[in-house]
Amino acid sequence: YEIYGFDFLVKIYESLQDDPQQLIALDQLLNHIQNGFTYNRELRDTNYSVAWPKKIFLLDRTKFVSGEELTQQIEEGLAKFDSSHNYIFLDFADIAKENNRLDLALKILLKWIYGEAVEGFYNERLQSWYQLFKTEFNNGFRHPQYSDFILTIERFQAQNLGINEDQYYQTALELEKTLPADFYIFFYKAVYLYEQERFEEALPLFEKALAIKPNSRAWRRYLECCYHLGKDPIDNEFKSPNEHPSDLYNQGVLLGVFCDGVTDEKRLEYKKYTADIYTNSWENFKRYFENDAFETSYL
Repeated sequence: YEIYGFDFLVKIYESLQDDPQQLIALDQLLNHIQNGFTYNRELRDTNYSVAWPKKIFLLDRTKFVSGEELTQQIEEGLAKFDSSHNYIFLDFADIAKENNRLDLALKILLKWIYGEAVEGFYNERLQSWYQLFKTEFNNGFRHPQYSDFILTIERFQAQNLGINEDQYYQTALELEKTLPADFYIFFYKAVYLYEQERFEEALPLFEKALAIKPNSRAWRRYLECCYHLGKDPIDNEFKSPNEHPSDLYNQGVLLGVFCDGVTDEKRLEYKKYTADIYTNSWENFKRYFENDAFETSYL
């Protein structure tokens, strides 16, 4: 019950507008959460995700610490944070931008996007970020997940952005001139071609993406592409030890749905591929809960 006492202190000092004492109380609360819930990561991270933003916003408002230290705290704490409130991610991104950390802003925004149902995320402020990062890229900004950010938004939010449905494919073609060995460019080009049923063209692009890094989204689409072409996968084994277990699980579900439509002799083989993804997901979930591996994602 100590957590309620610390939380009560935070609320008291907040109502008194005593910022220094509120900060002390928040640190005590966060310390208790970190040390008091070591037996249950989900419980720890759920409570942390409520208290931690209060501290960040307090530090931003009061300027008790430098902008550099504030963004460092955001970067360090982000892995343990999750929320269904998109404004928190967007406000964190604003803080990062105000302190010249566009790299951190991009990381924050991607965590928000992938934490949502990817087709359902949108916020009017996201359009400004989309335009900003495109401008900054043209001015020399580089980030390993820049293409992921731009292409994901264009693929799933074309209507809200007022762009053509195939714009993400055109952007991928353009980005390839600057980023010739980028996983996300190969992947999104392949996805577009796959959905146009241009399987022969899509297949080598999925292979190139998978050669850069193992990824269950690319692997699932690759398997589906092989099936449509009547070809055997180059590799029968798939392992993605660094991929978030929830992402693996979701792709296992989607491949399972695809398998429901496989009625020929390949059905058993594709059921095995599905089971392999679920096994990989289970192994990574075990590391998630027992070894504190991977970023927090409990929603």
